[in-house]
Amino acid sequence: MAFMHTYSVFLVRVESSAGPLSNLRIEVRAPDNETAKRTAAAQFPGYRASSASRVLGR
Repeated sequence: MAFMHTYSVFLVRVESSAGPLSNLRIEVRAPDNETAKRTAAAQFPGYRASSASRVLGR
């Protein structure tokens, strides 16, 4: 089992009907930053994950 880290992921709206915010930042738990980006994008359909950075100390 992989060790989970907390990542801060920046999402950009790609579909105008996806929601009222054009971009948002969320935190997800994942083993690496690529998985964090996929997880965040899956939670918010219509948004694309632009970047993911590991939150230190969590």
